[in-house]
Amino acid sequence: MKSHAKATLATLVWMLAALTVHADSMLAIEALQRYPWDGMVDLQCHVSNPYGASLQSFTATDEATGTTFPAKTLLTPVGTTVAEGDYLPAGDSRLVWNAAADLPKGWKSDRMTLTGEIRNYQTVVFNTSTYSSDGRQTFLSATAFSGNEVTYEVLSGPGTLDGNALTFTGGGVVVIRATQTGDGDWMPASATNTLTAPYMVVDLSGGSGASSYPVTYLGSAPSGGLNKDAYKKTQIALRRIGEGTFMMGSPTNELGRSSGGFSPRETQHKVTLTKPYYIGVFEVTQTQWRQVTGQAMKTNALMPAYSKEPYYSTGVVGYYGSIRGTNAGAKWPSSNAVDAGTFMGKLRSKTGVTFDLPTEAQWEYACRAGTTTALNSGKNLTDTGSCGNLAALGRYYYNGGGFVQMAVVGSYKANAWGLYDMHGNVAEVCLDWVKNDLGGSPMTDPVGPGSGSERIARGGGADDAAGNCRSAGRRMPCGPWGFRLACPAQ
Repeated sequence: MKSHAKATLATLVWMLAALTVHADSMLAIEALQRYPWDGMVDLQCHVSNPYGASLQSFTATDEATGTTFPAKTLLTPVGTTVAEGDYLPAGDSRLVWNAAADLPKGWKSDRMTLTGEIRNYQTVVFNTSTYSSDGRQTFLSATAFSGNEVTYEVLSGPGTLDGNALTFTGGGVVVIRATQTGDGDWMPASATNTLTAPYMVVDLSGGSGASSYPVTYLGSAPSGGLNKDAYKKTQIALRRIGEGTFMMGSPTNELGRSSGGFSPRETQHKVTLTKPYYIGVFEVTQTQWRQVTGQAMKTNALMPAYSKEPYYSTGVVGYYGSIRGTNAGAKWPSSNAVDAGTFMGKLRSKTGVTFDLPTEAQWEYACRAGTTTALNSGKNLTDTGSCGNLAALGRYYYNGGGFVQMAVVGSYKANAWGLYDMHGNVAEVCLDWVKNDLGGSPMTDPVGPGSGSERIARGGGADDAAGNCRSAGRRMPCGPWGFRLACPAQ
């Protein structure tokens, strides 16, 4: 008597890259004893999958009457019980079925068929510590040729599942079982990594001579928070911002609103961002700049210093070029390439991450953090010059500012998403060319005009009055300049 187990299930150990899995093994079972069915029955098993298989439930069927019985008492030749899910190696092996325990006493049949299922294995190791710390999430994808529904479960390792979304809760190896609802082979399976960790950290401690800068992801802010020396000197921390829709610009009655002239207009319009991204918790500091480039930032930008470091400025021409480049780096939005020798070029090559400046829309969405008021604290200005509401959020002219009086990053209150100095300190350069009026029509993932003569800056600086430091405030390039990093949340 022979029967074939259905290749209905597969177990995958997932990596952060696409895998190809084709499960087509069959489990051939031959009963060496027939009648009567009142003792031990030897079963010869063959597993063709080279990775082995997992033995599943078996059913004994009387072919004459169609009567079925669970064949649940399986043993190894030495008498050890074989439980559901136990491993069978590739090739031939022997099991023993205790027919006397599973069939009615004295049961007689000329032909019994034993039908079972196996689960195929793909032994690819997924070591979470290779990639990051807690908080990453991966979306699993396995499809059966037959269109059967596929479900997933964690067999072992530091992970939890919600549908096909796997969240890693620590370092180690996570084993995932993908299960079809019925019989059938597998189409190529894959695991698509989607970073949902709220924080991303770039380690610059190796300095400009390092061959690489490690990047890690954190499921939560470190103990004591991010407002520490390390994240202002030798590490760069970024916050994940989810996709969403907001009203960009300012209402017509907002105090301090620009109606044109030197500052571009702030016509209010709906903006939808369809892709999540990371953005710097702090503005990039002089120390961090030197860690990457090996030299002080002397080309026309006034980035905030850490403690009492000097500032450098000779004007505004070239500030964007020193960050992204004057060749490939000057072609946004037609290309997101940067010059290799620039700050962004070096950072990209040593991290493998496509770091860049934020777009103007990404900057304002992150600044507002869900607010609709002039300030990201949920308050409006009380005066366009000196304003106590602004004084709590950032350095500006009336609370100790001036042309070279920027504050140490993180000196003021963060917004609801944990971002510091979005108001004041230094005006932050964005990717977009300046456009005087963005108009009132809805936009999706705007990247700015196709060409122009200047790049926009946002947030105002230490030499500005309150009116220029609002969430909706848009500026032509002048005064203290700086920037914060951004990158896609892959």
